[in-house]
Amino acid sequence: MSNKRTLQFETGMPPLGISANSNESQYVIWVEFLGGSNKALSQLYGIYSKILFVYGRQFTHCDEQIYDTVQDVFIYLTEAREKLSIAKSVKQYLFAVFRRMLLQALEKERMLVSGKENDYEGFQIIMNDEFFAVNKNLDFHQKKMIENACNQLPVRQREMLILRFFEGMSYSEIADTMGLANSKTVRTMMYRSYHRLSDILSPHKEDLTTIILAISYVKL
Repeated sequence: MSNKRTLQFETGMPPLGISANSNESQYVIWVEFLGGSNKALSQLYGIYSKILFVYGRQFTHCDEQIYDTVQDVFIYLTEAREKLSIAKSVKQYLFAVFRRMLLQALEKERMLVSGKENDYEGFQIIMNDEFFAVNKNLDFHQKKMIENACNQLPVRQREMLILRFFEGMSYSEIADTMGLANSKTVRTMMYRSYHRLSDILSPHKEDLTTIILAISYVKL
């Protein structure tokens, strides 16, 4: 068992009239947290602890380390509260802090999934209703074709796809989360991903028409 400090939270309700998952709600909660509200901190923990844990599973199979890092993120928030500013995106900020802390811890303990960041086998893409807007128009075989093609991409490109289409992040938010130079870098890597997907799928010409239609809804 870990000997690290842990935080105990009571689940708080979001402000009346807005969903806890909305950007508006999270902005309000973040502002209240910065103002000293521990209830707001509990709300942030309730919204993001499980999401961050799932994200962490893409980097390592050590659940204890992931849990410790989630705790570390919120301990950091409490200790740095007076120095923090309004976040443009609460989700992106927490993802970035968590990612940085987890990779630092894993590098120290040599616990990345396959030993180093660029080679871990995480971020395996599974086709579901959240990934493509026209997913309902694809049959099982076509979904598997796209899924297999996506999982042949380099891991950093798969991470970008997941942050973009599952987590709904903008290019600038992805760049900040992954520690990349700017949104142009992300856009360029995403373009390379789509180009590579086109190459991988090209032998399947009979099924390609519908798949191209699906990918055409993905805007750079």
